[in-house]
Amino acid sequence: MSKKILSTKTQKLHDKCGTPMYMAPEILLSSKTSGYEGFPVDIWSAGIALYIMLSGTLPFSIKNENE
Repeated sequence: MSKKILSTKTQKLHDKCGTPMYMAPEILLSSKTSGYEGFPVDIWSAGIALYIMLSGTLPFSIKNENE
């Protein structure tokens, strides 16, 4: 879940950490100045984990983690 507890809803996160196959597009597209909101990103990651548990496969096909 989100690493930091945000004091306001307008405060953004700026860390880019985690498994690339689980990362939300907001994290990958964010910059140091724009940031991203933690809760929607957590929901994305939970959805990916649920998909993997139900289907046994990743929802996206990639050749390597650098894509």
